[in-house]
Amino acid sequence: MRQPRLFKLQWLVVLAGALIFAAVGYSMAASNTLPSSRAGDGAGTISSYTLDTTTAPNTTTSLHVSLETNGDPTKILKVRFTISISGGAAAPQTVSAQFRSSAGSPIGSWYSACTNITGTTWECTTSGTPAYVQPGIQLRVVAAQ
Repeated sequence: MRQPRLFKLQWLVVLAGALIFAAVGYSMAASNTLPSSRAGDGAGTISSYTLDTTTAPNTTTSLHVSLETNGDPTKILKVRFTISISGGAAAPQTVSAQFRSSAGSPIGSWYSACTNITGTTWECTTSGTPAYVQPGIQLRVVAAQ
């Protein structure tokens, strides 16, 4: 009487093919690279882009927040700021802003409808839930070429 084979040759071939396919797929995914850019996001120093808080459009600060005048005066309708560029970086093409609480959690939606007003001055509005003024409020700005 013949003993049943634990592994038949055809199953071994299928298993070997699946392992080869998985190894090739992994190696292709592991070799993905992105081109270098001067985009930045996060807390701390980001080279090339700096949120300027000391020059024009106003002599005291370039960070302006427009509040609602008809209704809730704590609702932030738009924000205007200047981004200083250094290190030979190109001017940002895409800018978004978000207000955050003193603990770092988001307040309202991203202010992603940003328009370049003049040179490096940007003005952003939100189409979602607006932020509201509160103690310790922070502004997060994301700028990319």
